[in-house]
Amino acid sequence: MAVLALAATPACHRGGDGGSPGTGDGGTATASSGTGATTGSTDAALSVALVRRLDLDDGHAFDVVAARSDGAVLDPAAVTVTSDRGTVDPAVAVDGGAVRVTIHPDATVTGPYRVRVTADLPSGPATAEVTAAVFRTLDERWDQPVLVGRGLDTSGWDDSPAVSPDGRWMVVHAIGLRHECFFLPPDEQASTHPACQTQRGMFEGGRPAFPGDGRVDPVTGAIDHRCPASTPLQAPDQIPWLAWISALYVGERQPDGTYGDVRLLGYVREGTMGTYGDGCQVPTSVQLVERPDGTVDADGIYRGTYDVVFAMDLWLDAGVPKWPYVPGENCPNTDTSVDVYVAEDVDLEADLPVEFGRVEGDAEGCIAWTSTRARRVGGFDADGPESNPQIFTYGGTTFLLYDTEGTSPEHLHLRRLSPGGSPSEGPWGPDETLPLPDPDGRTIPFFDTTEGVLYSMQGSAIVANAALAADLSAFGPTEVVASVDPDAAADRAGAFFVVGEPMLARGADGRRMLTGSVGTVVGPERLDLGPFVVPARP
Repeated sequence: MAVLALAATPACHRGGDGGSPGTGDGGTATASSGTGATTGSTDAALSVALVRRLDLDDGHAFDVVAARSDGAVLDPAAVTVTSDRGTVDPAVAVDGGAVRVTIHPDATVTGPYRVRVTADLPSGPATAEVTAAVFRTLDERWDQPVLVGRGLDTSGWDDSPAVSPDGRWMVVHAIGLRHECFFLPPDEQASTHPACQTQRGMFEGGRPAFPGDGRVDPVTGAIDHRCPASTPLQAPDQIPWLAWISALYVGERQPDGTYGDVRLLGYVREGTMGTYGDGCQVPTSVQLVERPDGTVDADGIYRGTYDVVFAMDLWLDAGVPKWPYVPGENCPNTDTSVDVYVAEDVDLEADLPVEFGRVEGDAEGCIAWTSTRARRVGGFDADGPESNPQIFTYGGTTFLLYDTEGTSPEHLHLRRLSPGGSPSEGPWGPDETLPLPDPDGRTIPFFDTTEGVLYSMQGSAIVANAALAADLSAFGPTEVVASVDPDAAADRAGAFFVVGEPMLARGADGRRMLTGSVGTVVGPERLDLGPFVVPARP
């Protein structure tokens, strides 16, 4: 997906809180050259693409390139381009009959720029819209970032986007609360906090069915925060923490480049009370791995099933017969840290949704985990928290890459699958710890099998590291690929605030595509978390 082509449409597809494009920081900038005539068929559509400009003093400037879908010449005088931020240069003709407009970001630079292109075509006015993501730092290997928008970007917490290797599918981890609900002061982190009483995002009207809908009031949208297996005896106003509805959703790439036709991919069932508590446990950091028995057609599209790799924290799988829960006392010999799981042979076209597992609370308040689809990756699941997993094959060897989320200091780890083994059962070789440039920082690893480069997310930056080799002592930062402004004010509307759990895939034209999530400030102490993609430059 090197460019984002949007077919002409009278509707505005965007994430966030819905509605028309916002005003951002800089008002609305416009470039218009009148309403000249165009030639060609009477049913032509308009397409637009976002491309970085690297030959300007303003390194954050980007181009909007508009073209007619029938290949006929588009007159610059027929094109009007507006952006809710920055300044817009006059439209000019370029090779191939297209029209180019350069947009210069405003002084704050970082954030989303919502762009609308309108052209007078023989069949009437045609409009296309797209949202550019402008980062503080982006090296020359990568093109213009684009916020995904549409189905998989909502007003809730849409995090950890993962794209299938062929770029066809995108998966997000969706939580039906606002991002800021999880960063309240400790004395406010209660299930009764007013800001966290309404379901958001995937769980709003018009979205697919979701687990746990039995604990959302159909009239008010208020949430019953109980999770049956872990809070069986407590009333909603007695629960001292936020329990949320969480699941994985998947969308297929559409002709306009967005990911729509959203469906529920999978969830964890709370078996104690049927569907009432589904979604209490959290499958996240997902990866889609093509199975070796699949095929690739002439268009580069993979035809087959996937192994779904994810991390999950059974955050109360030792149970809580009463509060507070004391690790090791209530339910001894139980692993409560984050673990890596694999659900094998999942058909994204037909076999959905997937029940990754089921948790049951027993009479002692302890939780038992069972599953017919997902299995803990064997051999080391009691060693501590293993999160953000990535399984990949490189140089004839299958690797598992993960980090130790929640420990201090954190580490990156690598394990090698023994010949003839399987990801879910192993055997995996010994742990290899990778040295970190900043061992006290939040570090998430991912690997580019095309270039053989190991990447990591460190704080608000995505860093390209040394190539993966037998000697891992060379691991270290070599270049910042993308970063957000670490000093972005939490109350500055339009600022990017965080970057989350990036991954790499290949786009529709074979180019690599970096995916991640950013939190955009949409109000005082309010964030809208959503996915973005960055295609590699040609």
